[in-house]
Amino acid sequence: MAASNATVDRLNGIAGDVKAIADYHVFPLVLESVLYAFFTVLMAYYSIQYWRDTRRVRGIFALSVCLYAACTLMWALDIRLLWLELYHFIPDALSPDPSRSKTLADFDSKSVAANLLFLHGITESVIFNLSDWVSLWRAYIVYGRPRWIKITCFALIFLSSVGYLLLIVLLSTIHLQPPPAFVVNFRSSLHGKAPIALTTLSLSTTTLAQIFATGLMARKAWLHRRAIRQLSGTRQSSPGRLSLVTVLYIVIETGVMYTLLWIVCLLVHDRVMGERGYQWSTYWMCQIAGIYPTLIVVVVSLKVSILERSTVDSAAALDDGPLSFATTRHDAPDAIHVKLDQLSL
Repeated sequence: MAASNATVDRLNGIAGDVKAIADYHVFPLVLESVLYAFFTVLMAYYSIQYWRDTRRVRGIFALSVCLYAACTLMWALDIRLLWLELYHFIPDALSPDPSRSKTLADFDSKSVAANLLFLHGITESVIFNLSDWVSLWRAYIVYGRPRWIKITCFALIFLSSVGYLLLIVLLSTIHLQPPPAFVVNFRSSLHGKAPIALTTLSLSTTTLAQIFATGLMARKAWLHRRAIRQLSGTRQSSPGRLSLVTVLYIVIETGVMYTLLWIVCLLVHDRVMGERGYQWSTYWMCQIAGIYPTLIVVVVSLKVSILERSTVDSAAALDDGPLSFATTRHDAPDAIHVKLDQLSL
């Protein structure tokens, strides 16, 4: 009878551990896979558009490719880590040998995937840092490369790079066998809260960069929209086109949603939404950090063609060129090509 009760307790424990794996790893990986599939389609479309475009922005495209490669590696690492966890934990948990039987709490992922976990931490930091480059670079180009934005962008990128470098050195290296002594000491400082504090500070640099880029793009979008209304006079766009332009400006081009997602990411990394929220965020945020900067570039390219058709007469009257949001040529006109410099808020 005692043996039967022990077996039932053991099976209940295994069932709870399997449920925890599903909640913290399997289902988040499914979401990550869906996001990665969307990113793959988006990147393929962007590549086709890039090769068809006569004015290619090699810098942005190269960063987007690097971002996609890093997200691909991140997705592959998550699959491999889940496979190792299931491959090593499940057989041991179901083993009749008491010496091999263990719970999920006893399972040491570092013993079977130390190098993968180290690479996982590095890749995550690279993705977040590259997303800052794309967002800030685009805001800098759209504003016509003014010196003050250039200095601010470089300062934000420097802070972001230092923050993520510290994450790699002080947090990711804990997965090495054996971990450096200074890393062990750091993790025990501030009553064990030093890793959370460093992670929050590092992610805050990216959040600050996105808020800055979002503010710039929101202002440019508002000025551009106002200029179009002034140039068009009493003519009104069709309801469908007006709705499309509004959605593109507010939701995509300004990056408001992306910035809000970063704020949510900061909160969940502080365990505000519990352990489950933290575990899920490590899966979806990396893919979002790759998708959104690329999506902005692609959507802006599509929007430009729409605006060119709708404002070509007004642009010609002002003796301006076509609209362009992504040029890096120094001899090209300003990104919006409507004389907004004389317009005030």
